[in-house]
Amino acid sequence: GEIDGGVRILADKLLTCETRETEMYGLILLTVKHLVLSKYSEERWKEILLKCGWKKTHKGEPVEDEDYDEQTLFDMVKTASELLGEEPGALLEMVGYYFIIHLQSTPYVKVLNIAGGSLPEMLSNVNSMHGHIKMAYFRKLAPPNISVSDVKDNSMVVHYYPGKASRGGSLAPLMIGIIKALAELQFKIPSISVTQQQSLTDDNDCHHAFEVKWINAKDNQNNNSPDNRGQNVEEGSNTLSLSCGVNPRQLHVICPFHIIVDRKLKIVQVGRSILRFLPRLKIGAALSQFFNILSPEIITTNEASQFEEIVNASRTDPFILQFLRLDFDRHPPPASAPVETPRGTSSRIVHLRGQFIYEQNKDVLIYFASPMLETLDHSHKLALNLSDFATHDPIKDLMFTKQFSKLDQDKIDISITKINLSEIPKSPPLSRRNSAAPMSARSSTRTEYLNKYRKRTGTTSVYKLSENNSKNQQ
Repeated sequence: GEIDGGVRILADKLLTCETRETEMYGLILLTVKHLVLSKYSEERWKEILLKCGWKKTHKGEPVEDEDYDEQTLFDMVKTASELLGEEPGALLEMVGYYFIIHLQSTPYVKVLNIAGGSLPEMLSNVNSMHGHIKMAYFRKLAPPNISVSDVKDNSMVVHYYPGKASRGGSLAPLMIGIIKALAELQFKIPSISVTQQQSLTDDNDCHHAFEVKWINAKDNQNNNSPDNRGQNVEEGSNTLSLSCGVNPRQLHVICPFHIIVDRKLKIVQVGRSILRFLPRLKIGAALSQFFNILSPEIITTNEASQFEEIVNASRTDPFILQFLRLDFDRHPPPASAPVETPRGTSSRIVHLRGQFIYEQNKDVLIYFASPMLETLDHSHKLALNLSDFATHDPIKDLMFTKQFSKLDQDKIDISITKINLSEIPKSPPLSRRNSAAPMSARSSTRTEYLNKYRKRTGTTSVYKLSENNSKNQQ
């Protein structure tokens, strides 16, 4: 039911929300504001807005999810550098650093928390992260492309492709600041250097390459970079080639939460992400030692009979398995950390939902599954990040969609509380209200508030509440 609800939310987003064209420069412009306010003064910020021509073309101040063009950013940075006595490149690098500081004080920090377990892994997952944000919220997001190569113990090369040559200048210093902030703030790396190796710019393409080096890599990284994840997995589990031609490494990529059992329900192989929870799992152990089949109900107790019963049930029923124990190979967040979890469940309980497939040639059952997660918080609590899921796994889109839907609703609630009380009509005492239509009157009042929110913020991505939903919320 919870998964179906997530699918419904995702469908509503795809079918009803109006798309917006943005490169998320609103967040960066807000970062410039917070940087100036924290290091200089409010008077300086107002002076920058005035001299860069902001007041002539925009109302109010920068808005987080508003669409601003690249030239607006360059104009603001150029004006700020002149007034603050900073070189434009140095100021852009500072903005990149403060961009991560700003994100850590917003709900977007939940996205950072599951983006990766190490600096190379996180930067490798940036494109995937942008893809999920685009699916969940910014339907016409045009983010840059970022890739990582030559990953070593204490160095790597980061490739940054803005997509097109910038008319107002280069955003390469912004990327340098972001890399440094992620290293120092997200992964507590004490010393890091970022050197621009290459810059190729023409009318159709733009490519920047950065050599990144850091110290104390073994103390600060958890050895989960993309280059060594598959190697660690194959050392920890048995390997089984399938008759369809899929080799073990491919199977780990296609379904990292898979489980293979023989006719005696002994574990033959598990996916790489299963080993994140059970790093000491031994091949040949009984399935029942680590997992409990919650649904469908398996009546027989004999192992051979259970095998046949699972084969028969798998033709029509999905299977839900629960981990009986969790031995993290990463240090999980502290148990006291606040986290949103599914109703009635513990944040440390993990359920898998999937399907058993009988592989006749090998005489084994293969369980293809994904974890049942609702929120990014829940994933973070379990020390899971984007690399632990298959690229095609829709559970990631569902978690992002629910996260950004909650963000939208929070913005509505905050905006409503800011409406001047004088604009709200005074309600008569309960005894004097017309009992025939009190709910519709209050429902229309909320609709007026929502319309005011849309008009003031210029956004149209909020939920179009039906009359019934409005009545329920009232």
